[in-house]
Amino acid sequence: MPYFRFLRDVYITMEIYRIRFRERLSYEVSVGQGAEKAEIPFMLLQPVVENAVLHGIEPLMEPGNIRISARVIGTSVLVEIRDNGVGFDLESLNLGIGLQNVRDRMSLHYGESSDLEIKSRPGAGTSVLVRIPFEGA
Repeated sequence: MPYFRFLRDVYITMEIYRIRFRERLSYEVSVGQGAEKAEIPFMLLQPVVENAVLHGIEPLMEPGNIRISARVIGTSVLVEIRDNGVGFDLESLNLGIGLQNVRDRMSLHYGESSDLEIKSRPGAGTSVLVRIPFEGA
């Protein structure tokens, strides 16, 4: 499986949306020590980032922000994608094609040693936490 280090596909996706949304979208990326060496399958996180923009930020009347963080904890790399968008009721969650594909890819590649957790509150934004085994240089 092809890898990109240091979340390059996330940066590319965010820059495209930043150009499209201009002042309506800002983003921050925080990478903890060692996490910059994490090998994350190419385009694994892109659907999560795209959902944050299109379902979280785009419906907002005011500017929105997306925070992306990556850190190594033990033998895992944790990537969190958090938006301050509209949020939603988790009981009405429908993974859709994008998130289901992310889950399927993680399961096929990492099995039980990966996880995708979604937290959201209406009016308060959404957070998606992806945990995969740390594979680095």
